[in-house]
Amino acid sequence: MIEPTIPLCAFDRDLGRLPTHMPIVALLRRSKFNWIPPLSGKWLNEWLSNLIDSVEKLRITNEEEVGVLNARWLMDYTPKLESCRPTQIPGYMYFDERVLPLTARDAGYPVGNDERVMLQFHGGGYVVGSAHETDSTAPLCKDFIKYNAVQRIYSVDYRLAWYAPFPAALVDALSAWAHLVEDLDIPASQIIVSGDSAGANLALALTTYLRDNGFALPAGLALHSPWTDMTFSRRSEQSFNENSKTDILEKTLAPYAVKMLTRYVGVDMIHSPYLSPLSRENCKRSETFKGFPPCFVIAGECEMLLDECRDLHLSLVKAGVRSSFHIVKRGVHDPAMFDSWQEPERSEMFLSLARKFATQVSQFTPATLHLKSGQSFTGKAFGADKSSFGETVFTTSVTSYTESMTDPSYKGQLLVFTTPLIGNYGVPLNPSGKDGRYTPEMFLESSGIQCSGVIVADVAEKFSHYEAVESLHDWCKRHNIPGITGVDTRAITTILRDQGTTLGQIAVGESHKQSPEEYFDPSPINLIAEASTKEAYTLNEQGDVHVAVMDFGSKANIIRALLKRNAKVTVLPWDYDFYSARDNYDALFLSNGPGDPRHASVAVENLAQTVKEWKKPIFGICMGHQLLGLAAGLEAYRMTFGNRGHNQPVLALSESGSIKAGRVYVTSQNHQYALKLEEQFPDGWEPFFINCNDSSVEGIKSTDKSGKQIWGVQFHPEAFGGPLDTIDMFTDFVDAAKKAQADPEIDQIIKDETHRQFTGLELIASENLTSLAVLEANGSILSNKYSEGLPGARYYGGNQHIDRLERLCQQRALEAFDLDPKVWGVNVQPYSGSTANFAAFTALIQPQDRIMGLGLPDGGHLTHGYYTAKKKITASSIYFQSFPYQVDRSTGLIDYETLETNANLFKPRLLVCGGSAYPRDWDYAKLRKVADQHGSYLMMDMAHISGLVSGKVQNSPFELCDVVTTTTHKTLRGPRAGLIFFRKDKEPELEQRVNSSVFPACQGGPHNNTIAGIAVALKQAASPEFKEYAKAVIDNSKVLAEELVNYGYKLQTSGSDNHLVLWDLRPLGIAGSKIETICDLLHITLNKNAVAGDTSAVVPGGVRIGTAALTSRSMKAPEMKKVAEFLHRSVQIALEAQKAAGNKLLKDFVRVANNDEKISQDVKALNKEVHDFSTQFPLPGVPDSSVIQPASV
Repeated sequence: MIEPTIPLCAFDRDLGRLPTHMPIVALLRRSKFNWIPPLSGKWLNEWLSNLIDSVEKLRITNEEEVGVLNARWLMDYTPKLESCRPTQIPGYMYFDERVLPLTARDAGYPVGNDERVMLQFHGGGYVVGSAHETDSTAPLCKDFIKYNAVQRIYSVDYRLAWYAPFPAALVDALSAWAHLVEDLDIPASQIIVSGDSAGANLALALTTYLRDNGFALPAGLALHSPWTDMTFSRRSEQSFNENSKTDILEKTLAPYAVKMLTRYVGVDMIHSPYLSPLSRENCKRSETFKGFPPCFVIAGECEMLLDECRDLHLSLVKAGVRSSFHIVKRGVHDPAMFDSWQEPERSEMFLSLARKFATQVSQFTPATLHLKSGQSFTGKAFGADKSSFGETVFTTSVTSYTESMTDPSYKGQLLVFTTPLIGNYGVPLNPSGKDGRYTPEMFLESSGIQCSGVIVADVAEKFSHYEAVESLHDWCKRHNIPGITGVDTRAITTILRDQGTTLGQIAVGESHKQSPEEYFDPSPINLIAEASTKEAYTLNEQGDVHVAVMDFGSKANIIRALLKRNAKVTVLPWDYDFYSARDNYDALFLSNGPGDPRHASVAVENLAQTVKEWKKPIFGICMGHQLLGLAAGLEAYRMTFGNRGHNQPVLALSESGSIKAGRVYVTSQNHQYALKLEEQFPDGWEPFFINCNDSSVEGIKSTDKSGKQIWGVQFHPEAFGGPLDTIDMFTDFVDAAKKAQADPEIDQIIKDETHRQFTGLELIASENLTSLAVLEANGSILSNKYSEGLPGARYYGGNQHIDRLERLCQQRALEAFDLDPKVWGVNVQPYSGSTANFAAFTALIQPQDRIMGLGLPDGGHLTHGYYTAKKKITASSIYFQSFPYQVDRSTGLIDYETLETNANLFKPRLLVCGGSAYPRDWDYAKLRKVADQHGSYLMMDMAHISGLVSGKVQNSPFELCDVVTTTTHKTLRGPRAGLIFFRKDKEPELEQRVNSSVFPACQGGPHNNTIAGIAVALKQAASPEFKEYAKAVIDNSKVLAEELVNYGYKLQTSGSDNHLVLWDLRPLGIAGSKIETICDLLHITLNKNAVAGDTSAVVPGGVRIGTAALTSRSMKAPEMKKVAEFLHRSVQIALEAQKAAGNKLLKDFVRVANNDEKISQDVKALNKEVHDFSTQFPLPGVPDSSVIQPASV
């Protein structure tokens, strides 16, 4: 988005008079529109020269007086202009001396073939001209876009229009028009010209010039309170002539305005259609506006302008122009207009405006419908100016033509409407998501027109509906779909009814009457694949039940019906392997779709397995019903006629839910294929509905004895536009899913995650694998108890056992780190490390006090005051002043010397040490020295290394720090939570401050089940075995680092003292995100990470690797060498994938990694090796026998 600046007028305020001695190009430059249109000479030379000569002859000579008045006016008014800074509006760009049109073009705002843009001229009005301090242009422009009147606005600002040399302004208007049409290649038919006040006069003048010179005209005009200083001749019955000019003008304008008017225009030119198209003489002449595009006139209810606006409207109508007239309570010259002009009046007006420009139907061209059976029908084309083939079918729907045309089941077909008049209520807004996905705002059945062509007896050129924004013609044109009107649809329907559907062509153009030699047949094409979503997506995440919708070309109202019943809906591609993922869902829905069901053999095979083994509800509609039948063992056949349209009667043969056996239901249908009615249905299946007209199968279902809940219907219970006799089948389906749900999803997710951890390598440094004892304590009944407060001082009763638990946990925490309870205390209630850190900050310092911590790109943590140049990221940077210290760029080690220097300047109240990606130990003595120099607290966040400190293989921070925080789930191998250790010997009140900062300042009641898990982990951490584990973690880290260096890779700090290795990938020219992507495919889990010197957190230059989890699985040095080999081979695959992608974009890398045959083979081979290697080692907390391969894997 271009940064909107203060729009200045596009002409020179100090021009004084038109410089007749200057060339035209110089005049353009003097007008401060610093872009010369390519056709400026061709368009402007002769006309502008004559205009300049005329004005120059008639100007008055009192330059000195006028100049004084002009300067005085500017002195009073300019501050108001300069104080206005327009709001940033998407799609809104300014043409002025600060933002050139070429800049706007180069900023990346291409205009689509189906978009409308507005060329807007601001006049001198207070509100719409933006001169008022409240700057109400912004909401007005937003409304143009909000109500879809246009999608882009280009603005030329003429706030000082009263003092503008109007010819120069018109030069700028022509320049702007030429830029849009010639340079940006925007067709004139996509441009609406708008103007307010004097800008409206400019819009009319521009249109006049284009018309008179034979150029293409804009799509329409939107004129807001048209008024300029050239229109005041209309204020008197007496014609404007030399003798009466002074009296008339002086009654209307201030004296200096009279002089400015005559100075720049001259009496003899007041009736020029270029300078005053609104003058009495011009408005009386029908030729003035003859040939103009549709106009929309907005007027305020004030005596000054209302009559003139109404007369303009009537003059336009007399000239044969389609004009609409709209009166608002206040005019654009009233600064308080927007205070009173509120919804729904504004909504109604702009919807009317949107409809106004959407109802234009271009000149009809001849067209012919050719049928392969030999008949031809000649009429007129509408919509896209092209020919189209398809299967010719008809629908008997009386209403809902927009829904029929957007039904994906009509893909590849030429749709004949038996209803004689189509298009009379227009087309509504129909927003959609990425790639046409369903969104709650979608109004129709899909994102666009699905049929290949439309055949109607009479298309409505005008439409009327409060929600419509464009005509059927414009809609078809926008979607590149041809239509034909003026043909006998009754005769066409009779042919199709007698002989069945047939191939056809809508031929448009000079050779439209010539029948094609061959007719394109869409039936061999897999139309299902074309209509289906390409990627899975989910709606209503918090729904009661999770329904998978297999999208074979789903109508949007199917999804609406499910969402209305509060289902979580995941839309899946037609060939998705649902069987493997079936346990992730509560129910399966099979949608409608186009074409031959036999093209979906992959889906049928998958569905057959699902139907055989799954006992959760399945519901199929239309195509979904046919595929369900094929999966059950039935056969499908192509019907001669097919059933399309509303009011198709079906008879229920059996009972289920809301459907009663023996009852006839009226339905909506659209299908060419059907299931054969067999005398003997496959075991476990029975017919559900038959068609009352042709006895075709309209539904099947599972039998009660089968123990399954499966239904399929050929019709649409949810049909938009009705009938809705069977809509309750959706309620039956969702209710059945709710009843079948006993939370199998969570169980399956746990199984899937267990399998993932067991079969892969967990190398994320902040993760570990905890014991079964910790897992059991964390999932215990202790979760039920609420215990706000501290042991012995609770806000709730019944906490005697919880008090015992928390005191035991505190005792074990101190013992795990060999701390004297007289010197140190601990709070075990923090929910996480982040909560512990913020609570510690709150206890130690005041808001806006200064803190220093290791910067995140240098290996620090988010909660240590991280921020960017544009945003404060975490609470610690929002509520405190933060200044990060860094590592030495050459060594990767903390630069303690620079830290001390910066601390002398910044003078922190709190110095924080600890990090999340720093592979070396900490020098607490140096940090203590810096803290003491400034009377600062020293706090250590040992979240990553607390297990190593407890195991006595890392320096202890407790001797020199005032407060120590940690998480409990990393190297400490406990549940996910936090601890705060605080000294009691230096500041006795610190204990109370820490405890009250945890509760009630930063959190509520403690999670007692988690505290129990912490206590178990702390007991384990105090054991000799844990010390051996801690040493093994570091040994493994060192071996892994050495092996990677042996492979020639660069590591941050060239090695490791703790559990993690920071791998610098920048010398390889590949980002950490790509290595993470490849490793995920291999079931090697690590994370991309910034390395010192990185400038982008989005594309970090390294990855972080930890050995704590693998050590928990009993892996040692030999295994670390194997892991290093896996990592080395992973990098080689990633480099090949990057090379194959042809660029460094992550999306192309991912595409190649997932689709390139050689890369996929390499990934598959290495993945097997990783799997076989990993499954040799036990997973803590899980018996090996329980780690089976889940159905979803």
